[in-house]
Amino acid sequence: MPYIGKSPGKLGVRQRYHYTATGSETSKSGSDDNGLTLKFEDGEYVDVYLNGSLLVAGSDYNTATANTISGLAALAANDVLEVIVYDIYSLAKTNSEAQRTKYYKTASGGETSITGTDDNGATITFSAGAQIDVRLNGVSLKQGDDYNTNVANTVGGLTALTAGQLVEIVVYEKFVLADMVKKSGDTMTGGLSAPSIISTGDLTVDTDTLYVDSTNNRVGVGTTAPAYDLDVKSGGEADIRIDSATSNDGALRFAENGTNVFTMYHDAANSALAWYDNSNLSERMRIDSAGRVTMPNQPAFDVASSTGVSGGNYQTFNNVYLNNGNNFGNNKFTAPIAGIYQFFATTIKQGNNTSLVTRVYVRVNGSEVRGNRQVRLSEGSNYGSNGVGSWVLNLSANDYVQVYIVDYGSHSSTSYTYFNGYLIC
Repeated sequence: MPYIGKSPGKLGVRQRYHYTATGSETSKSGSDDNGLTLKFEDGEYVDVYLNGSLLVAGSDYNTATANTISGLAALAANDVLEVIVYDIYSLAKTNSEAQRTKYYKTASGGETSITGTDDNGATITFSAGAQIDVRLNGVSLKQGDDYNTNVANTVGGLTALTAGQLVEIVVYEKFVLADMVKKSGDTMTGGLSAPSIISTGDLTVDTDTLYVDSTNNRVGVGTTAPAYDLDVKSGGEADIRIDSATSNDGALRFAENGTNVFTMYHDAANSALAWYDNSNLSERMRIDSAGRVTMPNQPAFDVASSTGVSGGNYQTFNNVYLNNGNNFGNNKFTAPIAGIYQFFATTIKQGNNTSLVTRVYVRVNGSEVRGNRQVRLSEGSNYGSNGVGSWVLNLSANDYVQVYIVDYGSHSSTSYTYFNGYLIC
């Protein structure tokens, strides 16, 4: 998680280094006057001051060498080089809280310390010993030599000021991760906490937008009473729920107005994922560990007829062998959903009349399809000819499909007259 500072356990957002020149140096690195070792990750986040004056990066110095300020004009003995390194961070505080505060105070004359309110009526506030920036008429002062922060909210140790001089004080806010966390019943906007911070209570974010129930180890989004490991609610819209049924199983549930309507379930015992319709707890699809997919409710049917039909009529089917999804009835298949379907139909021509032709069609909603595609049965004497027709049709929900026979008619035997099909996709 982004945070300000070196780590959640530290407070500072920057580090100061001071080097006093012995003479002729054109670079500075390593330990400073206070024994701190200069270190920075990105030269874009480094400021350098020489005797209190800000140097220009790229012109007065460079950071081409790791952890080194190079390219300086040769320093004179006792020149003071101040290097300020800022941590690289992303803002994690809320927008309503400042990351730093500036105060401006115009001297009346003779002051050696600044405290209280500034020229704009803001109260100067910082903790004792804080690392702050102080500039006098735009020139940066050195903390410890030119001023101190030994007393909270007070810049002390100044050389007596002259009337009209302008003192600028910049205070950088310091905080730890706990600043972003409130205990049970409180709210916050933005940021998350380390688990140890909320181990003794609940966490609520943005007035119940995110709620952590530490007692039951549950997280609620849009609810302060999560019923599942993760319970996401959004008004009257669909909910998302994640819970573990046993130590090995788990489920992702989708709900509408508080009622489960669909569940993706991990069947650990059979190494499979299964999908359920929660309205009647029926399994709708399963994928096993070998990648095999089964769909128990996939529309499919197979029917046959032992009743002959004369030409110019729809075929009746009085033997139902398969009717998965119960979509076949009254001698027709009705599409339960829009999709692409495969159909097969056949019969056998009666063999006692060789002068007539039998033709087999499928019709959708009573109309011809595929340019009147057909199975044509013509020759025959003692035995009639037979063949199978195939149709792949793009149907809308509630379209119905029938077998239509013209001319002489079909043989009355389930061995020869049948109709079947299934949903492809």
